[in-house]
Amino acid sequence: FFEVMIGLERAALLTPFRTSAERRVVLEIGAGWGGFAYQFKTLFPNTTYVVVDLPQTLLFSATYLMTCFPGMRAVFAGEGAGGGLPPDWQGADLVFVPNTRLDLVRPTRLDLTINMVSFQEMTTAQVESYVAHACELGCPYLYSLNRDRSRRTTAS
Repeated sequence: FFEVMIGLERAALLTPFRTSAERRVVLEIGAGWGGFAYQFKTLFPNTTYVVVDLPQTLLFSATYLMTCFPGMRAVFAGEGAGGGLPPDWQGADLVFVPNTRLDLVRPTRLDLTINMVSFQEMTTAQVESYVAHACELGCPYLYSLNRDRSRRTTAS
């Protein structure tokens, strides 16, 4: 996690989170148990941190993060009308969305998308779908730390 924080710092991507009073939005694809989200929210509490992951993995990240930050507001996909997100979800601290409902993540702004070691487990089409979604939302930065190991991901 510190390797990624150092990379984000060296790329000057953390400065707006540190200096702006405006609430920022981060999307982490494949947050696992929530360790990086913990580090990020500790340093930058004025952030809406969206976790998108496999439904069974959200159980771990939600439990961990809500235990670490009992005073933070957490929302889940399915709480809103029609199984969506509540209308005020962008004011929440933590947002948990299953990977099958990425379409629900449509913030008015998305400041940073992060992926660590889960793109390497996905097919090329899955990775392209996530990247296209972040681009469609106007996200200026996607930080990816992955290794080219998966037989399911084709080289381009």
